[in-house]
Amino acid sequence: MQKREFGKNMSEQYFCACCDDKVEAEHWCSDCTESLCDDCATIHCKTTLTKRHKVVRLQKVEGVSSSILRISDTCKVHERQKLTFFCKMHDQLLCAACLPESHKDCVDVITIDKASNGVKHGSALGDLEAKIKELREIIIEILRTKDANTITLNEQKELISNEIKRMRLKINTHLNRIEEELKSTLEAKHMESITKVQHGRGDLAHANKTLETWENDLENLKDSATDIHMFTVVKTLEPKYTNEENKIRDVQWDNIKLDLEFQPTDIADDIKAMLPELGKLFVRETNATGLFKLRRLRQRLQELQPPLNVPTHKFDTSRLGPGIEVKRGCFLPDNKIMLCSYNDENLLICNTDGRELRKLKMQYIPLDVAVFDDKCAVVAANERGVQPIDLTLYKREPYISVPNEKCVAVACFEKNIAVAHDIKAITIIDKEGKKLMRVVLRFFPRYLTYNHSGRLFWTNTNNHEVNCIEPEGAQRLYCSSPYINDPRGVALDENDNLFIAGSKNVHKISKDGKAQEIILTEDDGIREPQDLSISINHYGLAHALLVINNHLRSIETFRLE
Repeated sequence: MQKREFGKNMSEQYFCACCDDKVEAEHWCSDCTESLCDDCATIHCKTTLTKRHKVVRLQKVEGVSSSILRISDTCKVHERQKLTFFCKMHDQLLCAACLPESHKDCVDVITIDKASNGVKHGSALGDLEAKIKELREIIIEILRTKDANTITLNEQKELISNEIKRMRLKINTHLNRIEEELKSTLEAKHMESITKVQHGRGDLAHANKTLETWENDLENLKDSATDIHMFTVVKTLEPKYTNEENKIRDVQWDNIKLDLEFQPTDIADDIKAMLPELGKLFVRETNATGLFKLRRLRQRLQELQPPLNVPTHKFDTSRLGPGIEVKRGCFLPDNKIMLCSYNDENLLICNTDGRELRKLKMQYIPLDVAVFDDKCAVVAANERGVQPIDLTLYKREPYISVPNEKCVAVACFEKNIAVAHDIKAITIIDKEGKKLMRVVLRFFPRYLTYNHSGRLFWTNTNNHEVNCIEPEGAQRLYCSSPYINDPRGVALDENDNLFIAGSKNVHKISKDGKAQEIILTEDDGIREPQDLSISINHYGLAHALLVINNHLRSIETFRLE
């Protein structure tokens, strides 16, 4: 059976979806996203339910990839439910079941038929085509710069390698020169010392020979000479001996022992310290071409996104279980969220839309949660202390004890864990439970967060203040405003701007604490917000704000960029 080619890199055989899997299709219905044979296509166009469907010859869609042709018109949340509505507020396709469940408060919901009217000539398609084209141009440019940069890096590697060889040769040449100079000096000193040591050796040898002769002569004369002759010899040799003795005494005074010694330079003994390396290597980063275009495209994308005061995701806590309420929560490194159930002993992990729910059974009602690192979160476990959670396996780890203290809130910075108590105090511990610092406060701390330099921010729900503790333990008032009513959850973005949940608002305060603005109000649906968390993307930018809202019964996510 003949195969049809669809797209440049895709080969796929289409059979009729209606009559028989073995009958090759010749037509395509874009409404049903199904292929049809000639007979079924004829029936399809005449049947009351399908006669308005768009049926075309397969040849017309041969250039379209299979993944696009097979895009489903059924809801991903509610299986077998057809997508029939479009929410303008959330820019989202919906089925009939989505409306009452998660879009009951949305006013701009229309049918897909109405939303799609004129789409081929409208701005949505044109904008998407323009964005795709522009992004492809950027990708091509980035690929070009990557290839060019690879060539440059190879050339730079060769140049640096040659420079290292040149430096090594220069050092070797210098070492060879001073080695030869030192050897030459050694040779001269050696010859000079030998000359001094051997000085007078001939005279000594001659004197030794003379004395040896006298010694033998005297021994032989003892048996053969008369006493008179012997006496005459002795008296004759005595002055000669005295003369020889004086000569030897002079030579003995001049006789010295010489030693050749070598004292290395201090640099040679500590050569590693004096010359630890030949140089340093750095990789200098600069903006590559095309990033300006990417920023411009990003700006255009943001213009098409929902306004900042419209949640990108929103769901009622009832989706997590009957009667479930949530008081605290945070973003996880994988952009899922971890929530503390307020009325049962569960940690709840899910997507920002409430899907893919996972429950972690605890032995207590979790009071707060914070991310320690990419693989670990910590939970405030009341009188049990703090409990780490393995984020790779979602497994409870042994408690970290904080003796004689109840732990009601937590925050993490590097290897430190800040623990708020049900008294006017905060304790800083490490993951092993070692107490690093204890700070006594004026009020009861209820919500905590760290900034990027280790400054700890905390709020008390009975005043209008945000206070902070410096890394060394000093306390100070960060900001105070009558507009911050009942301050609760706090979070910081990458620029250390502080976000605060008030009774009916979410506030944003600048790094220096002077500039304040209200970014979300009661008109945006903010009612008794409890806790906040900010997600930082892989570029190091804050891009999403999590708000536990509506009296513990709603989880909402807002974009920040």
